[in-house]
Amino acid sequence: KLAYDASTNNSMLIHVAEINGANPEALSRASSESEYHMEPTWSPDSKYIAYRKVPGSKIYALDLQTLEEKRVTMGASYDMNPVWAPDGKYIYYTSYIASGMTLWRMPVKPDGSPRGMPEPVTRGTGHDFHPMISPDGKKLSFHRILMNSEIYQLAINPLTGRPAENAQPKPLISSPAEDSRGVYSPDETRLAFNSDRNGNMTIWIRDIKAAESGP
Repeated sequence: KLAYDASTNNSMLIHVAEINGANPEALSRASSESEYHMEPTWSPDSKYIAYRKVPGSKIYALDLQTLEEKRVTMGASYDMNPVWAPDGKYIYYTSYIASGMTLWRMPVKPDGSPRGMPEPVTRGTGHDFHPMISPDGKKLSFHRILMNSEIYQLAINPLTGRPAENAQPKPLISSPAEDSRGVYSPDETRLAFNSDRNGNMTIWIRDIKAAESGP
């Protein structure tokens, strides 16, 4: 199925539909018209959907059987772009805490509720958005906004989900255009991403080995 956000009765809610768009259904419930739910992402077992709720910009997890929601992130941070780790033990996300937008992860129980404290993944004063974990759990891609938006990749330890020893984020897709929102193919050979390199924002695909070798 597809999970997506869409406007329903003046509120932005989480919906699901068949892969062809048939049988759309709103699953989340807003407490007021000013509440918006967006950026849904499936858990590995497809039993839960993590999403961003505003105002407040916090991450929540929705149980698809009971429709009960659990709050994942706390505090005064501004959180967005959730994505589940392949093993379901962490939710990675973008967070604004004091100095800039960086990537964090929250250890979670199978139902998405937190089981610990948030842990930093990237550091610095940059603007890192839309984390995405490769299916084998060994790579993390995200886009970093400096002069423009470029897609970076970070090697991670699949056993711990932490950056691999001495690993640093490296540019993966770099151009004068705005490149963002990379997603690994199931066989991890290609990366689909947004780019306006032809003048319009469209979806492009790049061979990962070629991208790792150079421009």
